[in-house]
Amino acid sequence: MSFPRDFINRALTRRSALKFSLAALFTTPALSKAFGATPVSTKVMRIGSTSFTLKISSTSAGKAYVEYGYSKTKYSSKTPIVTLAKGMTVLDVEGLKSETKVYFRLRYLLGTKTTYSALSQGMITTAKASGDYVFGVQADPHMDENSSADVYTQTLEQVVKASPAFFMDLGDIFMTDKLPNKTEANIRARYELMKGFYDKL
Repeated sequence: MSFPRDFINRALTRRSALKFSLAALFTTPALSKAFGATPVSTKVMRIGSTSFTLKISSTSAGKAYVEYGYSKTKYSSKTPIVTLAKGMTVLDVEGLKSETKVYFRLRYLLGTKTTYSALSQGMITTAKASGDYVFGVQADPHMDENSSADVYTQTLEQVVKASPAFFMDLGDIFMTDKLPNKTEANIRARYELMKGFYDKL
C-alpha cells in the first residue's frame, strides 16, 4: 500500500513540529522548573573519617558553599565560597569529627542573582578513624523445628555487644518455601517473626 507524497510530507511536518515542541518544553527555564528540573544538584562522592567530597552539577556558572553542622536544625560551620563552573565542580568539606552524623546544605548563586539559593538538607556519617574494625556475619537464621528462639536471641545480644561496623546476612532468612500452607497470611507471619528478631539489633 502506498501513500500520496503530500500525505507523507504532512506527517513528517507534524512529527518534526512535535519534536520541536518537546525540545522547547524542556529547554525553556520556566517550564523546566515546572517539570522539576533544577539548575544545581549534588552527589556525595567520598566519605572519610574527617571529611567528605561533594560533586556539584550546575547548568551555569556561579558561586557556592556548603554550610554544615552536627545538628539538624543548626549549621555551625561553612566552607569557603568556590567558583561554580558550568558542568561539574568538586568541593571538599574538611575538619569533621570521625564516626559522627554531619548535616549539610549547599548554598549557590548563579548568573546575575544576588541572593543565595539553597538545596535541601543532606546527611552523611563520617567513617571511623583508622584502627581495628568489627564485622558481623550470619547465615540461615530462619526458625524451624530444629531452631531455638532463645538461642538466636542470645546470639543477637552478643552481636549488639560487639557493636559491628556492619552486619551481613548471607540469606535463607524466612524459609517460606518449606511452609506446608503457603497462604499470604502464613508468609506474612514468617516475615513478621523474623522482623521481631531484627528489631533487637
